[in-house]
Amino acid sequence: MELITATDITDSVLAGRVTGEELAFANEAVVRLAATYGVKEEAIVASNLVKRYAVVIACRECCLNLVGTDPTVQMDGARQDDIYERKYKLYDAMSKDILKELTLADFAGEENGAENGGGAWTKTVNIYRG
Repeated sequence: MELITATDITDSVLAGRVTGEELAFANEAVVRLAATYGVKEEAIVASNLVKRYAVVIACRECCLNLVGTDPTVQMDGARQDDIYERKYKLYDAMSKDILKELTLADFAGEENGAENGGGAWTKTVNIYRG
């Protein structure tokens, strides 16, 4: 499934630098995450938040692969100022924040999310005591 493409990357530093492998990794991460909510790949109706999550994952992976390649790194004493390292930390924090907000409805659509229990953490467990 292809939720995002290179045109979805709007970061001025990373535009044109995110590889096809990193995009595929991000798309696959969304498919795996949807499976944890019980949504099969062919049934994914991705919300804008899910697409944003995929973009953040692709950018994070790109930054991880580019750490140490910044030609403008300044070294003065113990300080290293690598733009990719700073952006990696930013995208990692963003991915964790978005992950906390995602629900079943973000993967299955509002109407399907409501039919399937209304939320990601809503489950019924039958308990039998005998």
